[in-house]
Amino acid sequence: YGQDYLVNHDRILFPVKNRNDRLSNKDRVHGIIADDVANESATVRVYPINKFGPGVNIVSDHINGREFIIVGSSDLNFASAFEAALKDGKRPDFEPVQNDLPVILTDEEGNRWDIFGYAVEGPREGEQLLPAKSYTGYWFAWADFFPELEIYSVE
Repeated sequence: YGQDYLVNHDRILFPVKNRNDRLSNKDRVHGIIADDVANESATVRVYPINKFGPGVNIVSDHINGREFIIVGSSDLNFASAFEAALKDGKRPDFEPVQNDLPVILTDEEGNRWDIFGYAVEGPREGEQLLPAKSYTGYWFAWADFFPELEIYSVE
């Protein structure tokens, strides 16, 4: 798109049906689609990456009766989302890991989990966290596809 497109937070190259000014057009957000079908009426919540703060941070959230963990960093410019429960139903007590990418999480069993949700060390090595149906994109695109979406905020 070129540097001007990336720097100018209002410029969009194509028409947008559902404009929404709750965030700047090109704020990057990580969104979770909590329904089986991803249509305009799906239950969707987005997490602005610039709100995660410095270092690696964890947000725990419930959407449609499901519990998720969202891990992100504003200064490292990333976010990932996973189901809070493991495949066997256990809900680990996750803690963020700083300055050791790609490892971003650890738990009380001594497992170390990478940004893709794989246990790379510990008793569960080789297991993977259940990924949320989620992705990172510009705010204007999320708001256009899912006009009823929610923005996560700490209250």
